[in-house]
Amino acid sequence: MTLFSANEIRLAYGHQTLLDGVTLAIAAGEKVGLVGRNGCGKSSLLKILSGQDQPDSGELSARRGLRIGYLPQEFERNPLSPPCMTPNPGFHDPSAKSKSLATNALKCLF
Repeated sequence: MTLFSANEIRLAYGHQTLLDGVTLAIAAGEKVGLVGRNGCGKSSLLKILSGQDQPDSGELSARRGLRIGYLPQEFERNPLSPPCMTPNPGFHDPSAKSKSLATNALKCLF
């Protein structure tokens, strides 16, 4: 069952085409990685997929009730949040049963 799909996504900045006909489908249970050189449009695509930015053209479709999150590469820490003092034990020990590094990072940010 497809949770999310994108069809013929296009994005350009002026005369520079960044995304040209990106098409993908993500099914329940799939794990997806996005790899590419600097400046090729990875972050721009993720911002479009998360709804933060709009493509110049193309279609996005998400299953009803699907929540999509996006953690930017660079962000400002909420000054009212306590500093993150405890490292994630699972980071160095993959077998440790602890919360994920991302979960701990989000707790430190907000």
